[in-house]
Amino acid sequence: MVLLRDKASFFLGVVNLLAAEFVLIRFPDYFPLLFSFWFPMLMALRLYFYAEAHYEFFLIDYCYFVNFIGLVHVWLAPESPFVFGMFYAAATGPVCVAILAWRNALVFHSLDKITTLFIHSFPAMLAFSQRWLANTTHSRECGPSARYRPGDGLLYGTVYLFPGEQQVIGGEAGHMETCTPPHSSLTLMVAGLSYYVFWQIIYLLITEVVCGAYLSQHPEELTSMRYFIERGQKTALYRIVASAMRACGLLRDGDVMKIGEFRTLMTFVLSQLLYTVITMLPPLLFQGNVWLSSLWLLAIGLNAVWNGATYYIQIFSRRYADRFSEMFAQKGKGSKDRIVADAAGGDSNAHADKGKGKDKERGGTGGGAEARTSPSGQGSDQATEGGQSADSARSTTGSHISSARSETSSVGSSDDRDRAYHRAFVMGIAAASVMDGEQQAASDVDPFQAPNGFQSKKLN
Repeated sequence: MVLLRDKASFFLGVVNLLAAEFVLIRFPDYFPLLFSFWFPMLMALRLYFYAEAHYEFFLIDYCYFVNFIGLVHVWLAPESPFVFGMFYAAATGPVCVAILAWRNALVFHSLDKITTLFIHSFPAMLAFSQRWLANTTHSRECGPSARYRPGDGLLYGTVYLFPGEQQVIGGEAGHMETCTPPHSSLTLMVAGLSYYVFWQIIYLLITEVVCGAYLSQHPEELTSMRYFIERGQKTALYRIVASAMRACGLLRDGDVMKIGEFRTLMTFVLSQLLYTVITMLPPLLFQGNVWLSSLWLLAIGLNAVWNGATYYIQIFSRRYADRFSEMFAQKGKGSKDRIVADAAGGDSNAHADKGKGKDKERGGTGGGAEARTSPSGQGSDQATEGGQSADSARSTTGSHISSARSETSSVGSSDDRDRAYHRAFVMGIAAASVMDGEQQAASDVDPFQAPNGFQSKKLN
């Protein structure tokens, strides 16, 4: 079931990425429909899985409120400049920058990670399309002659660098006109901060008043502040906040922030407010420049891609090798004969030993085939030998993967550790080729999923 979920997540993640790119570039007027289609479904799935993990209080975080105001803008108040200002300032600012702050990663096979990335990235894409691409009252204007035509893309229509600057309009050479953004940066900032203050009041009422007694009696229920205080002490943001508290005399050297203290609550609230104001400034200053706005979102998106690559290479492959080691340790039988390269050996020896392992595998398989055709019954003995060879393969391969893992504790550089894990990963793949029908019966075991379930968490 876990494997099926991960496969479906990978498939839908890739399809959604391609669909979003196509609609955003070719039919920007219809991007709100794509956003409205995915958000309710992903929220239903997130509610289901988060309820099991005691994470449901994360669903009242600021980023979810921003996604909700995006739906309000699209369906209830598409012409309201104040609602659009609340959405644009929050979506392209603090919610989008959360991808950097909490190291969101583009990991297609993880439903949790892909949903988190959707929550933080799609509102910014929707706000960008409403501001620059779609035919709305909030899109760029230089008078009635410069109204944007759906599907024109970024290469046509009005393009200007800064408010008040004259540029070519509608691709017509020589036609110059002064451009003025439909909303000022100050208006968007005031609207965005108003919505943030509204959310903060609602959040504190829920966590400190309505559900305060319940949360105090159930420490297993996580909120953003609890997660930040109890599990985020190694993050750079925690160190910055703790340093600021020590500088202000709110925290002594050696002390840590504690849940339930008023100073911790106020510090958390004020630090979030400061983060919101700082992260709103760049996109609002860029809101009169289509190219700077595009580069802002592109840089954040590329960071998510880089984090995904880091996850697959440095984390995912190691867990894959660890999982193979556990499976072989449980099912390993027979002798300790080597059929694959030693984990510490060179590439040439690995290829040579891998060939020997395949020869053994072919010998066992051939015995099985002979058992079906030999009238003397000798083929049955050969089939038995083939099965023992497979059992030996599992046992010895598991031991060598474990050897590769233990090797990392004795090497000095990170490159050496990565190479050791890579060898363990390759041997896990090689070992899979000698696994018989008994191993296929355990195919429901997910080699990609760490035993603790959710592997990542974001706070915003």
